[in-house]
Amino acid sequence: MTAENIKEIGIPCDDISERTCLMVECAIEWLVAHTTLQIDVNDIETLKKLPACAKLFILKYTEISDRDTGVTSESLGGMSQSFDVSNSNQDLIWELAEELLSNYLKSRGAFIPAKRKWG
Repeated sequence: MTAENIKEIGIPCDDISERTCLMVECAIEWLVAHTTLQIDVNDIETLKKLPACAKLFILKYTEISDRDTGVTSESLGGMSQSFDVSNSNQDLIWELAEELLSNYLKSRGAFIPAKRKWG
């Protein structure tokens, strides 16, 4: 994924670095793994047709991934930091997905059949 690809897809990232490109790829891979959206990661035309909620998810995914875990705010002059230990980045990503992608989201649970109990 290149900066040109990200712009072409319609993801409004301000400063597109190599790290941003990797994070967008990770977000798209997350969508492939956890949603019912039909995405071909190698086809730009498919990515252009993503619904707005998926494009917004990709943008927010990159923002959450850049966030320091637990830090909610910082002040430089007074050397102050606020922390929130309740949510990890993974939890925040799932909350975001449930909020934006509810129509496309696969279940978080997995069905694992047990061996026959009586036998």
